[in-house]
Amino acid sequence: MKEQALVLWEDREWVNLYPLTLSHPTFELRVGILRVMEKWRAYLEAEEAIALTRDYLWPVLQERYPWLTDQVMAAEYWLVNGRALPDPVLLDTLWNLPPNGGVFEGEHLVAARLKRSAWLQFRRGTPLLELVEHRVTLKGVLFTYLWDLIHRNAQEMERDLSIVPYAEQYQPLDPTIKLLGGRVYVGHDVLVDPYVVLDAREGPIFLGNGVRVRPFTYLQGPVAVLQGSLVKAGSRIGEGTTIGPVCKVAGEIEASILQGYSNKQHEGFLGHSYLGEWVNLGAGTNNSDLKNNYRPVRVQLPHGTVDTGQVFVGLMAGDHVKAGIDTMFNTGTVVGFGANVFDAGFPPKFIPSFAWGGKQGFVPYDLARFVATARRVMARREVELTAAYQNMIHTLYELTQPERRSGV
Repeated sequence: MKEQALVLWEDREWVNLYPLTLSHPTFELRVGILRVMEKWRAYLEAEEAIALTRDYLWPVLQERYPWLTDQVMAAEYWLVNGRALPDPVLLDTLWNLPPNGGVFEGEHLVAARLKRSAWLQFRRGTPLLELVEHRVTLKGVLFTYLWDLIHRNAQEMERDLSIVPYAEQYQPLDPTIKLLGGRVYVGHDVLVDPYVVLDAREGPIFLGNGVRVRPFTYLQGPVAVLQGSLVKAGSRIGEGTTIGPVCKVAGEIEASILQGYSNKQHEGFLGHSYLGEWVNLGAGTNNSDLKNNYRPVRVQLPHGTVDTGQVFVGLMAGDHVKAGIDTMFNTGTVVGFGANVFDAGFPPKFIPSFAWGGKQGFVPYDLARFVATARRVMARREVELTAAYQNMIHTLYELTQPERRSGV
């Protein structure tokens, strides 16, 4: 029996992280360099973790992450909300919690440390809050919306560097590569071409294994470009940007997160945005991240409109979103899972999942055609569209029907 087990769970607030959390549990979201669950696994030195999430996501998670399980024998269980970021204060609080103690932010449970007997009660159906005997309150440790992650991204990169392995601190051999500041960290088999500027004066730059940076590119830290990604010639990658694994990017990007396996490989601007996986933005696609009147941005989600309180909010696009050439996304636009957007002019600021169209209107995307396209797209990256993943797509199509009835 293990001394302790890590348990990752998501609360009902996952709906506010739409559209990414349609196809990802909250703890699978990326911010900084790592996914939330990878941060907790590293800090708590957990070889495996129990994942508590929606039923339709679990089979896909099992395929992706062999270290996630649904059962571990342990003396204690350390439960972590998937919306919690492990900052030093939270970690110290958790380590010093008494058994059956909980950390709260307002009325939301952030983390708990349960004895085995309490854990077994929870698994039998006892509400978690009834098992917490000691309470500690903290502020600012939970994220609620995608724009929270965008605005915390630079800070999280700094923290992640303490737990992310890297091969060496980069020193260019080619005299045409300009290094400003010394905090550039690289993995194995990284290639930075001539006439690249790596500006790490305001924050670190992290280049993962197999990353390629083509000539005449400017990277302004803090920036992370992760395993197998390509930064094409003439790109401008601004501070606070994370390019997830196996992406192709070009043009101008700033203060944005690409979850992974997505393309923005042509000219155009992407700012203060969060893109899911398997997203493709056509040539000349741009988004606005600032209103002309400089007022806070309002964002429409399926359950209502939210005042972000932020002046800079860009595009939030779910997995498998496709945008045709010269697509123009307005400030704070939300595009649901699997939507295909094209046509001249600005489309609506809320586009339902599995919608097909543009400014002139949308129709539901034919599900069989969507699956066939997704299979081809994933195969190009040597990723199989498995039966579990296809079942998730079919479930999402049914779950998002109300969006299309009201918004298409």
